[in-house]
Amino acid sequence: MGFRRTDRHSDLMKLKTLILKTCSVCGHQALFNPADVLQYLAADREVSALPFRCSCCGSGSVFAAPDPESLLDGCDEPKKRKPLYQILRAELTHNPIDLPLD
Repeated sequence: MGFRRTDRHSDLMKLKTLILKTCSVCGHQALFNPADVLQYLAADREVSALPFRCSCCGSGSVFAAPDPESLLDGCDEPKKRKPLYQILRAELTHNPIDLPLD
């Protein structure tokens, strides 16, 4: 599949991936849209270097990383579609049309 960069907000926006923030003190987790965070900070920064505080305990030791579930959502992309003539040919062979013979 190739290498995907996930260390900056703009990279996560391209991949349509959320940011998962986890407090190292109380374990509280929150998901953020990278576009909203980028609009708030007004600068493209590394995800791990963001100054966030936990909303539950107020601790400043918050770990930020890409959300693994939303990161893997794009991996199951459909393969190349079949041409229309192949689809129609397959339908006609499975469902033949009964035409009256004159």
